[in-house]
Amino acid sequence: MGSNFKTFIFFLCFTSSLFCQTIYADTLTDAIKAVAKGDYATVEKMLDNGLDPNLEGTGSAQAGLLITACDRGRVKIVQLLLSRGANVNLAGNQGRTPMMMAAGHAKTLDILKILINENADIHAVDDHGISVFDNAILGVVSRQTSMESLKFLVGQGLDVNKSTQKGKTEGYTALMIAARSNHIELATYLISKSANVNAKAKRGDSALSIATEEEYEEMIALLKKHGATSAANKKEVKQVNPEQKKPEKISTDISNVMIILDASGSMWGQVEGKPKIQIAREVLRDLLPEFGQLVNISFDI
Repeated sequence: MGSNFKTFIFFLCFTSSLFCQTIYADTLTDAIKAVAKGDYATVEKMLDNGLDPNLEGTGSAQAGLLITACDRGRVKIVQLLLSRGANVNLAGNQGRTPMMMAAGHAKTLDILKILINENADIHAVDDHGISVFDNAILGVVSRQTSMESLKFLVGQGLDVNKSTQKGKTEGYTALMIAARSNHIELATYLISKSANVNAKAKRGDSALSIATEEEYEEMIALLKKHGATSAANKKEVKQVNPEQKKPEKISTDISNVMIILDASGSMWGQVEGKPKIQIAREVLRDLLPEFGQLVNISFDI
């Protein structure tokens, strides 16, 4: 009898735990959806009913409410969450903070100024060694962040010569990314702020060697004008034929497929005026529907 009673108690506690986790997950999902949509009224009502403004998921779903609001540019919801006690520096999946997300999607200054006023850490670095400044630079070259926003962040004390700390792009500076993207305005601004035109990444890349590799004549001239001296030999730039036919329907007898995306700095280089990373995304978007449902797909970077 005692054994059965203990089993019942264990079962009751286990099912209660699952029930609570389900409620938690549902609440988080609903809250994040409301934040993403900019549904201020729903978010406010959930907070009034006891929603923790610092609620977040786990693992790959570790997206906090404030991080989501910053990512989507929901200015009023950012203000609401902070007024209800949201942690301005709460890190989410892979160590990303609200300021990192805001910096990478700052078409206006509104959210950046709000976060700065709340003492957000502008020097934070995520688990991959990517900083707030790196996110802002990548935002500029992908047209998600305005030059005005970048200049604002630099004015807060960010170092234009700060380089990435880990991975294949270790040692890459903002000027190297500008060179890879052939972003003349960005490169000109960085140089005006004393960016080191001769800095080298761990693998030996420099802004000039990158521009030379990509055959960006205007960028090469700009860098040399400001003292860049060393460049690697030019490499042939492979051109992509925009008229190339899409692959035929992929047979469903393929059971396992691994897709590997090159996340190195070279992917910000351009082919016919378009960043390679964008081309890769478009190819994946067109390719994935071609796989049958019986195919197991894994993804690696």
